[in-house]
This record gives sequence, structure tokens and C-alpha cells, in this order.
Amino acid sequence: VLMLNASIVVGIVMIVLMFGQARNADLNQWSIIMWSVLGLIFLPYLILVIIDYSVGKHLKNMRWLTSALTFYHRIGFRVTQNPLLLLYGTNEGAKKSGFVISTIMFVIMAGLAIFNRNLVKPIDNGAYDALPADETGAEHVMLSQHYASMRRNQDKLSRSPFIEDVISAKPYLKLFIPYRPGNHTAAAQKQCAGSLSEEAVKTGLALQCLGKLHDIKIDGKPIAVNLISAEDMATDLRGMVAMIDVRNLSHGEHLLTIKNLARDNDEESLKDKAKEKTKEGLYYQIPFWR
Repeated sequence: VLMLNASIVVGIVMIVLMFGQARNADLNQWSIIMWSVLGLIFLPYLILVIIDYSVGKHLKNMRWLTSALTFYHRIGFRVTQNPLLLLYGTNEGAKKSGFVISTIMFVIMAGLAIFNRNLVKPIDNGAYDALPADETGAEHVMLSQHYASMRRNQDKLSRSPFIEDVISAKPYLKLFIPYRPGNHTAAAQKQCAGSLSEEAVKTGLALQCLGKLHDIKIDGKPIAVNLISAEDMATDLRGMVAMIDVRNLSHGEHLLTIKNLARDNDEESLKDKAKEKTKEGLYYQIPFWR
């Protein structure tokens, strides 16, 4: 029974993960969703245990509290399902042991949530006021998810475009754009009528459409690219590759920009961000050097 209940909790987390992936959520968004779900599961139980432990015996009508705790007991929140916790509960009393264990669980979950959040975006405590925010579309920022050589484990869930390295010594710059069904499919349907028909996809019209919509530029100058369907071996992401001729670029710093194809309901928020922070707020910005 214990393994079954644990499987249920893990199953819920996996369902949330699948939903996040279907919504093209990045790791930061997924972490917020995951910990919110776990919080909705565990926090009410902690509150119920605190009420039961502190004022339960003084309550005249215990039916609602009993029913709520019974529900949690049925899905595995009980000491009797673990031998060590059962021994502790026998010595200390069910209410006291339940209160102590629930408090410990909550503290551990909160600590893990903060630690996980710190992995994705370090807590700066105001120590980096002179540095631009490390977010998509920010100017003068080098984000690790934009470079295959710098991507960390948590960046594997990112759907941001990326190039091979911050230094481009080859004649062609390889750009990989992960395919985001909710964004790319919707954009093609809206902007390029008929491009998603079976025949159009076979002849590459859909890729041509997406290449134009992404509005790829280097140093503000539009670049004519031919997108090719591909899969990134390191992340198993399917997407599109553009081989950009950079042989005529001068030595030094350059900026590659790719338009972020947002859903209709995301477009306004991106435009607001662009107005508030940068004129390039609708674009991924990838600095690189020759």
C-alpha cells in the first residue's frame, strides 16, 4: 500500500510535468508548477495536523476534521505504514508524532523548493544591482541555455534557441531552434495559410514560413536562412537547424537575434516587457564572437 500511495504522488508530479511540457514551460515555470502542486497536497495536511494537535480536543464538532484526516490517511499519510515511524508514534503518541513528522516534511519540502529555485536562478539578495536581469530578451547578457557548450542539466528542458559555442571559428554558425508545438504550429496556421498541409510540409513550405517568422538577424541585419528539420543529440529535442554563413563577418563581438514566436495570449505580455525593458524584448538575443 505504501508503494502504491508513493506511486500516486509521483504520478501526479509526472502529470504536471507532462502538462508543463505540453505548454512549452521552461524549467523555472515547471519548478513553480511542481512545488505548487506538492504544496497543495502537503500544506493542508500540515494545517489539519496542527489544528488536531493544538485545539482538536476543544472542538465541539470534530466531524469535518475527522473526515479530512481520514481522506489523507486513505491516500497514505499515516504513521502505521512505516515501521520506524510506527515505533516512534507508539512511544510519543499519534498526535504528537503526526505533528512532528508533518512539520519536518514541510521544512524539508520548503528547503528543497528554495534549493531547486536557486539552481535555476540564484538568489542574489540584491547583490547584483549593476547587472542586467538574466532573462530572455535582456540586452548585454550571456545566457547558458543559448550555447550548447555551456548548457547545464537544468537547461535541457529549455526551449530556447542555441548555437554551438560563444566563439564561432567555423565558416558557418549552426543555430538550433527547438520546435514548440503550441507556438510554431499556431504561428504557421495563423501567418502562413496552407503551410501545414501534408504536401506543403513535404516540400518545405512550413519550414520556409517559420524561417521568415523567426526573423533571424545578425547585428540587426536580416539573414536569409533555410531551416532544416533536425534533432539535437544531446537533449533529444526535435527542431530546426539553420546554417548561417559568417565567413564575411569581422572579428569581434556580434549579436544573433531570433524572434520569439509567442502564443496569442503571450503576445501582449511580451510586448509589455519590450516596452518596459528593451526594444528587443520580443527576440532571443545571443551574443557571439568571431
